Amino acid sequence: MKKKITFNELLEQNGFHYTGKTSDYGGFIYEREWRRTSEVVWHGEMEFTYRIEAHDSMGTPIIRLFDNGRLVGVRDYSSPKRAINAMREILRCAGYTL
Repeated sequence: MKKKITFNELLEQNGFHYTGKTSDYGGFIYEREWRRTSEVVWHGEMEFTYRIEAHDSMGTPIIRLFDNGRLVGVRDYSSPKRAINAMREILRCAGYTL
């Protein structure tokens, strides 16, 4: 029988690191941040960031999305694999890669 991978193990395999914090329900909070620079008209070069915090809440993967430090969404998924696939798509649309 194939071993079922946990959400925390899947996050670590995709470059997330444990922040030392826990959620309200005791789940370990993992995060990862992406940075890119782009030329902005009339301003010059600017740096943009995108950060994802993720944790497991009673068996449900929860992710929080931050664009340049501003919370832009909180989402929950039915399985760890769906959460990782959704993160890939969210990052792709934001101009980053997982």
